[in-house]
Parts: sequence; C-alpha cells; structure tokens
Amino acid sequence: MMEQGRVIEILPDNYAKICMERAETCANCGACALPGENMTVIAHNPEGARIADMVNLTLESRYFLSAAFILYGLPLLALLTGAGVGYYAAEALALSEISPIIGLMTGIALTGLTYFLIKVFDNRIKKSLYTPTAHIKM
Repeated sequence: MMEQGRVIEILPDNYAKICMERAETCANCGACALPGENMTVIAHNPEGARIADMVNLTLESRYFLSAAFILYGLPLLALLTGAGVGYYAAEALALSEISPIIGLMTGIALTGLTYFLIKVFDNRIKKSLYTPTAHIKM
C-alpha cells in the first residue's frame, strides 16, 4: 500500500503526523465515517521529514492484510463461533425454544469482547509492524 501526504507535526521517537487526502477507496468504504476530505495518520519517520514536507506512506501488503484480518476477520469469527457455541449449549441444556436467541446473544457478546481486546492491544500494535513508514517525496 502506498499513499501520499504532507507532514503536519513532528512527534517524539522518530514519528510524524501526516495529513493525507481521502482516497477513493476510503471515500466509498465508510468504515471510519470521518467527515471531510482529509485524514491524519501517525507514521514512522526514519528519513527525518520536516513539517510541510510531502511524503510517500508505505505499508507492506502482508501487514496491511493481517491488520485487515485483525479488524474484520477476528470479529466475524468471534460472531460465528459465539453464535454456534451459544446455540448448541442452549440445545444441550434443553432450552431449544430460545436457543437461537441465546446463540445470537452469545455471538454478539463474543464479538464485543473481541473488539474490546483489539482496542486494549491497539496501543501495543500501533507502534509495530502495522505503522506506515514516511519516505520524503523527491
């Protein structure tokens, strides 16, 4: 993945805040539902870009795909697993009349727990392989 942006702030530990135009794919996605045409991202700044420098942001495809799996795939798996476990547990407890409802509630609860855990570990993950790198644009 490669995007372009402008450095708007220099942060400690060799990081920079980059302002970038919302790409067409972002505009059609709607996942973050942020208003406006611009969005900001924190990026590793190994080349020492300064405020107002134009930079290319890069993130290796494998890290981009694994981040997408963490944000979308894990919660989906949690929903399906929770629904299945809840449904069959209710059946085993002879609650067959409400087993679909119990399955649904268990799936939603496990999905919520998954999103909570992703948020808890978010700060640890942010400054790792999933952080884009800013390269000064020539």
